[in-house]
Amino acid sequence: MRLIGYGCDIRQSWTAFSRVYRSGSYLFLHAPGQPTYIIPERALASPSDLGRLASLGRAARKTSPDLQRLPETPDSREIWRSDRYKMVLYRPLGHGFLRLLTMTLLVLGLTWLGAVMQSGPQILTRTDIQVFFLAMAALFFLAYLVMVPAIWLVFRRRPDLRGDREISFTRDYVRSTTSVFDSRVDWVNVRKVYRASNVFTFILTTGRIHVPASAFATPAQAMAFYTQAVAFWHAAEARR
Repeated sequence: MRLIGYGCDIRQSWTAFSRVYRSGSYLFLHAPGQPTYIIPERALASPSDLGRLASLGRAARKTSPDLQRLPETPDSREIWRSDRYKMVLYRPLGHGFLRLLTMTLLVLGLTWLGAVMQSGPQILTRTDIQVFFLAMAALFFLAYLVMVPAIWLVFRRRPDLRGDREISFTRDYVRSTTSVFDSRVDWVNVRKVYRASNVFTFILTTGRIHVPASAFATPAQAMAFYTQAVAFWHAAEARR
């Protein structure tokens, strides 16, 4: 499926959609983590085309091949490109889980410590402190055992997060490609570019793109990529 709109050209394999269903005179195409596409009956040549498209989409979800890469346009002589990389479990979803886990353990620890201090005037012994840290370590380990399957389930439902990916950009657009997703978005639709925990994030009107610094041969190349992306984003902001 291909969507061409204001400042964007997005191709998506049917396998990336989790649901293809018709409701009234509209067809809904839903992919986890992506905007839901809504196709009205009036956009097609005849009312029967909507039903045939729904049937085609449901069948293609099981048999659609990987996307073939389209060539870059001739105006992309100055192109910045990452190496091919994978979105491993801890990026970027893992960072969110770890932050939540850290805050949970901190609250539990402070609550436990406050309860001990209020229980009497006695001073904490070395044994009390050891028990406290052992309890925190046990909670952290149990939370980690829960976190890994939870992240795996999220990735299992997100075909666009699996497999090799690559990001590139010129002064005109940002492009992200995977085996099921090929998104080209002009800088006018880029809302922000920032760095956190050695991950470069592009916030788009159509979603987000995460690029780890490890997707480059050297840290210097990673920073040059990020610095140039920020410069192009600021230039687009100034033209608005």
